[in-house]
Amino acid sequence: MAVLDLPFGITGVVYGDVLQEARTPTDFERLKEYVSTQRFYHLRDPMVGYEEAARIYHRCRRGGATGRSMIDYPVARVAIEHAVVLLKDHSDFVNVGRIVSELKLV
Repeated sequence: MAVLDLPFGITGVVYGDVLQEARTPTDFERLKEYVSTQRFYHLRDPMVGYEEAARIYHRCRRGGATGRSMIDYPVARVAIEHAVVLLKDHSDFVNVGRIVSELKLV
């Protein structure tokens, strides 16, 4: 399997989501220790970023491809703003990517 030479990072909401999956306090600390070392990507201008995330939602809704979580749209917007590839973990991002060509998925 080839390793892609792509920048890696997460958003704050993904960080919180990962930590919520911990089953024990020990698991929480272990996850926190590892994941907190990753590069964090944020919306450059939160107000504009959330407006653009809402536009992504509306584009998807008009295209018949809404996701299950409103969090997906700001995450997609962060990936677009930073021109990074989004590692998709569920079909919602695939649906967003069908409508929003600026979103690069792997």
